[in-house]
Amino acid sequence: MMKPLAANRQFQQWLFPALVAIVMLLLWQFLVTIFNVPAFLVPSPLVVVQSLAQNFPSLFMSLLYTMKITVISFAVAIVIGSVIAFLLVQNRFIETALFPYIVFLQVTPIVAIAPLIII
Repeated sequence: MMKPLAANRQFQQWLFPALVAIVMLLLWQFLVTIFNVPAFLVPSPLVVVQSLAQNFPSLFMSLLYTMKITVISFAVAIVIGSVIAFLLVQNRFIETALFPYIVFLQVTPIVAIAPLIII
């Protein structure tokens, strides 16, 4: 005998987050409308969707550009990381010199390192 769809665990894992998202969007729209919040402070979901639709070509080109930079940066990181790993394995002096810094960077959250990288 088949269980009802609502009793299916996989369906519940999809349904419950979707319902929460819908309720949150409706609440957001309701509160922005009721309190007459200016769109430049907190735009309503409808304004966000309208802006996405109106500016889609520009936003899509920006998305493609960002994805291109991300893929290139990932490839460069793989190459640099592989070279560093190879050097660490092949040269005991380099491993001894760099290992404390590698451990420090590994255990430090990226949020703490990001401002240093930007500088």
